[in-house]
Amino acid sequence: MSHLTVAVSKNVFRDAFFTFRDNFRYEIPATSITINGLVGSATVHLSGEAKLENGNFELLDDRIRVSELDVTFNRLNLRIDLDLNRICVGGGCAIRNPINGECAVRNPIPETCIFEDNPDTSIGLDLTPYVRTELSLDGLFQQEYVQGEQGNPSQWKVTILPDIPDVDVLDVADVVGEMLENQLKEAIENLIPGDGPVEDLILQAIGGLTSFIRRALDAGDDLGEWVRQLILTRFQLIRHLLEFLERAFKENFHTKFLTFNDPYEMVKKEEVEWEDGSRVELPPVLIGIKDFNFEVNSDEMKITANLSS
Repeated sequence: MSHLTVAVSKNVFRDAFFTFRDNFRYEIPATSITINGLVGSATVHLSGEAKLENGNFELLDDRIRVSELDVTFNRLNLRIDLDLNRICVGGGCAIRNPINGECAVRNPIPETCIFEDNPDTSIGLDLTPYVRTELSLDGLFQQEYVQGEQGNPSQWKVTILPDIPDVDVLDVADVVGEMLENQLKEAIENLIPGDGPVEDLILQAIGGLTSFIRRALDAGDDLGEWVRQLILTRFQLIRHLLEFLERAFKENFHTKFLTFNDPYEMVKKEEVEWEDGSRVELPPVLIGIKDFNFEVNSDEMKITANLSS
């Protein structure tokens, strides 16, 4: 019985994982949620595409480990449609007769209403350069023997099964809150007609644009944190991304990685021609694989097996 030793270097695993990293894309399906605030409702839409960058690779005794793997985005678009409660000012009676209750003086400011559409206004934010997170991922080595069926050969397999990833805090740049507030202020200001008493009355009814925006979004003082929580808890972007990452990892490293057919075809079948011109087909040379095993250190994986004809 012959003995087989195969060494698979750390670079093979590293190159395989970094190829997976470079080709990884998660298309974020266009999703919408509605938030009911005190002065109306906001429908928020999110879509985009995530990718993986950087990362430090290690080969350990029973696993691969990739740390400081950045999750960034080719696209990450947020759109907010605001449907605000209707506000009307002016019109009606300014002073009533105290004796008969009839109108003595009509309001010189004609009735003016705003926020009558649905949505009343929409704004879009390109979050692509402003949102990122970092994760660490372990892949556990696993050995299995798969019995062949329906003409397929049996196989010894070394696969990598993803472990639970460690995810860092989702980072949303401070400027996002400022961008959101400025765009919403401008959009609402554009809905207010004129710059005279009608505008003054509407602004008085609104009670200040800054607080009005937060009441519309059901948000606190920090709009950047509102966006972060929206992405994390309402859209659950990180959870969906990790589920997709696990499926893609399994497809590339668990379902298939290193496989050895048993018996292993050392020499393929071949048709040869003799000197007299006749042809004959030589059968393949098949070698059985027994006592398959592997060991891992920081530099390589060493696979050993016994071969039998």
